[in-house]
Amino acid sequence: VRRKTRHPSSPTRVRSSVMNSVEPGRVLVVDDDPSMRDLLAEGLGGTGRSVEATAEPSVALERVTSGEIDLVITDLRMPGLSGLELCARAVEQAPGLPVIVLTAFGDYEAAVQAMRAGAYDFIAKPVRLDILGHAVDRALAHGRLHREVHRLEQTLASTARPSNIVGESHSV
Repeated sequence: VRRKTRHPSSPTRVRSSVMNSVEPGRVLVVDDDPSMRDLLAEGLGGTGRSVEATAEPSVALERVTSGEIDLVITDLRMPGLSGLELCARAVEQAPGLPVIVLTAFGDYEAAVQAMRAGAYDFIAKPVRLDILGHAVDRALAHGRLHREVHRLEQTLASTARPSNIVGESHSV
């Protein structure tokens, strides 16, 4: 993608500096609108992240089940399986997987429903790529922390068994 050089405070310049400063992650964009799907995939893909895009929530669930996705970004209203249903199923299949829900219908009730379904964040359209980029950064960091805590809990559970303790005190 070729970008024109503009004044340092221009939105394009800000977007590129913010979007290029993030850690990579595996992002799945789910939206039935091809132009929005392509815009999000292109905007997030130029940052070192691996970005996949699909219009089909069923395909998204297959990718989530594979364990190869770090973040799902989904539209709220789609034919068939809604973004809320996709969010709930994705979080059920992969606990700790952050899901960002996007919608052109940014009302309070929809945001509450998304959070109850397990969404990490809820962003109203039109989406500013710089704001979405920050939300993606936070969501990816949250997912990494969740995976690290889970790994540490498993390590602790396997090493902190009373049978591993050796001592000669009567209280032990």
